[in-house]
Amino acid sequence: MFFTTGDLTTLGTDGKPPMSAKGKQALLDAIQGGMGFVGVHAASDTFHTPPDTPDLSNRYIAHGEQQDPYLKMLGAEFIIHGREPRLQDANVIVNDPNSRGWKA
Repeated sequence: MFFTTGDLTTLGTDGKPPMSAKGKQALLDAIQGGMGFVGVHAASDTFHTPPDTPDLSNRYIAHGEQQDPYLKMLGAEFIIHGREPRLQDANVIVNDPNSRGWKA
């Protein structure tokens, strides 16, 4: 499950190590191979096609084959959010914790 934002292959503000390029490719390969993927809200705000310009103008361009492979897999790209983010708590119910790919 992805509730992510930004380029996960660069060091973020959370202090966690970034995802390697090899790790990103392994994720995409696993999804292409049939592993489940759930992208929640901001998941489409992840891995924007470079350059990710401060004015966001690059996000309004159809990049075709140059689009980031994650966004191609997802089928959409987050462009901009409203000025006052309204956050909402949510519960996730795991019906089968033994299903393929689930790790607690």
